[in-house]
Amino acid sequence: MLAALALNGVTPEARCPWQLPKLSVVNRLPAQVPLDVSLAPGQTALGLRVRNAAGTSLLSLDQNGLLTLSANGSAASGGGAVNIATGVGLYSPTTNRLDVGCGGASRLEVFTGGLCVGSGGVYGISSNASPDSQGPGDTAWSRISAGLVGVGTGAQGSVAGSMSFTNLTLAGAVSKVNNVATVGVCGVGTIRANAQLTGQTTTIGSVAGFTPTADGDYILCAEVRITASSTFNFTVIYSYTDEGGNARTGTMNFSNLAGTIATAMANAGGATVYAGIPLQIRAKSGAGIAIGTTGTFTSVTYNITASIIQLS
Repeated sequence: MLAALALNGVTPEARCPWQLPKLSVVNRLPAQVPLDVSLAPGQTALGLRVRNAAGTSLLSLDQNGLLTLSANGSAASGGGAVNIATGVGLYSPTTNRLDVGCGGASRLEVFTGGLCVGSGGVYGISSNASPDSQGPGDTAWSRISAGLVGVGTGAQGSVAGSMSFTNLTLAGAVSKVNNVATVGVCGVGTIRANAQLTGQTTTIGSVAGFTPTADGDYILCAEVRITASSTFNFTVIYSYTDEGGNARTGTMNFSNLAGTIATAMANAGGATVYAGIPLQIRAKSGAGIAIGTTGTFTSVTYNITASIIQLS
């Protein structure tokens, strides 16, 4: 009856003295709104609702402008979906979830637990990419198997790509390098300490140091360069506590440029470089590892670099 009144050019409030929702349908002129629905002040009922033949609400609009769609639907059927274009739309297949459908399948899911990308992966565009309807294959992220993600390169579907990071933090070990399985607590050698001191003229208690949080294997190495010499004779020493709880102190070996192995840097060698020979230790948790120098430093200036590398 209300629609009929409006279509005949008679508004409902002209026939009814009490307040009712106003429904006006007018000809579509440039300056007119074809359909104008106004709610009475204080009205809490829905202002607009569309139902299917079974009486289920498919769409509703309330006093505050909240538009509600049916929670049912799928990318394939389009039920409850907002269709953006043919085969593309938004829909809610279940409570607390919004999907983006494309090509009859869910491509993106937004839910309380986060964001999930469907089949096809996540695509970016590099300088040499030629994007198409399937996305550029040379920069695609895709799921290979449970817990494994691949980066494409060159051809569509490839997972032989690479990634570049400014900083990278791994919560676990590196399990493979060049597809070869690794071992140890980190999977690869991890530099725990590395330092260079220049212009030194006396004993250094610790050039580089690290305290393990668990018993483990470590490689120690150092390099010494004498920059000015007259009278000196010193060695590079290391200290740690072995897994049996015994405090240990040792002297590191070096090779001069002639290939001669020695433990001491002495004035007879003059201003030269001594390349350290790496050694392996097993250190106890909670006790520090340190690399330093000791000896005679009457007249000498030297640079020293030292590293502590964890294996396991």
